[in-house]
Amino acid sequence: MDRVCIFCRLIAGLILLAVTALLASRVDADGPEPAKKEDLRYDGKPFSYWQSYAKTELKAERRIDALWAMAAFGSRGYAPEATQVIVEMVKDFSPDNIGYSEKPATPDEKVVNVIHEAIVKIGPDAAVVLLKHLDDARVRALSGNIYVYARLVGRGPMGSISIASVSVLIDKMQFNEKDTQRAAAAILNNFLKEESIRKAFQIAIKDKNTANAIATALARSEDFSSAVPILEILGPQARPALSFLVQATLGEEKNETSAKKTLGKMKPTSVELLAGLTQALKGRLIQSYAATELAKLGKPAAIPALLEAANKPVTEPNFYDLYAEARLAQIDALIRLDADKKEILRAIRKLLRTAELVPSRHEAVKRFLKLEEDAPRIVALLTMELQRPVEFGGGYQDFIHDLIIALGKQGSKAKSAVSVLLKTYENWSGTATRILVIQTLGRIGPDAKGAIPFLNGLLQSENAEIRRAAAQAIEAITQSKRER
Repeated sequence: MDRVCIFCRLIAGLILLAVTALLASRVDADGPEPAKKEDLRYDGKPFSYWQSYAKTELKAERRIDALWAMAAFGSRGYAPEATQVIVEMVKDFSPDNIGYSEKPATPDEKVVNVIHEAIVKIGPDAAVVLLKHLDDARVRALSGNIYVYARLVGRGPMGSISIASVSVLIDKMQFNEKDTQRAAAAILNNFLKEESIRKAFQIAIKDKNTANAIATALARSEDFSSAVPILEILGPQARPALSFLVQATLGEEKNETSAKKTLGKMKPTSVELLAGLTQALKGRLIQSYAATELAKLGKPAAIPALLEAANKPVTEPNFYDLYAEARLAQIDALIRLDADKKEILRAIRKLLRTAELVPSRHEAVKRFLKLEEDAPRIVALLTMELQRPVEFGGGYQDFIHDLIIALGKQGSKAKSAVSVLLKTYENWSGTATRILVIQTLGRIGPDAKGAIPFLNGLLQSENAEIRRAAAQAIEAITQSKRER
């Protein structure tokens, strides 16, 4: 019996030794137990010391030390607290001075650079805290640099966002202030190619209220480049942004393709398309395209909006000619939709008062001549254009020629233009232009008799073509007079 007990004890002892050895090997493999975050130190000091130090120290070199401490602590369990400290430090700078400098020269530039680098070192968990302050212009500038600009141009510290950041960005996209909306959309759009971020967003928009709110907010943002890709993911749920998407089809090719794809899923009615295109008439860069599309749509209901756009005062002098191009497109759409002729002519005259470039004025006059039937109004407009300061290049000579020819077609009704035609002859030395002037005087007939002394003088010209044209004009004026 004693032998059995001794044997059992021996077996138990061997088992205990084996278990002890196994546990020891596991400890060796896993390494020592990680330190608690409360026990972490940077330069021998705890997080609370550096947290306070960062808030009170003003010297740039010392602030940089504090920032590196936040980066170290933040990447080891203190991400929310460390990021909040950095956010408070960001608020010491203006939005214009929060950019990353490739060659920092001033102490402040060095501090700002380390702010960027610290956020990136903390990692994706920093984004949740940082993006909650996106309505602050300074944080917006910093976030744009780290999460958008650096990734686009490959310059400066590039940050990443966490899945938890998606809900923050969705909230910020619904913010009332457009800059915040645009920043949130730009950041989210920049990370939607990452599968985890895209899945998190797709889960969020399963809620119809959330999807509707996002679509409505993005339409208000007026930022096609960031909003359109997000709306494409929303698909048919993007209907609250339908008008916005219609406008996006008129812009850059990349946005246009994506917007058309999304609209294809919605199958908008002609009434919805009309609403989107009339809204687009208010966009500086897309109003020309909107007018063209409205003409193609062929809905007379667009006429009031087109007339309003065509007669709207230009409040941005630097964009007179951009608006002139749009006004011509609006006028063409009105003509195609058979709008009231008087209203169209009024829009043309208004355009001629503001358009500066010759091609725009030339095209406007062409449309005027096609529509206007009242000879005095035609002559008045043509003579007004002839009296504008002489310009060279840019098709101006062709424009002048068309004006002179149009006056000639009015015959005797253009008698008030004789003095202007003589002035035009003096202003232009080209033979073609001068011959047109002489021929037009002849077409006016007896009412151009005041020009005969001038024409007699041209009979002595060294240019044979000028002499011939002058003789023919004198004959036309005197012969018509005799016939009367």
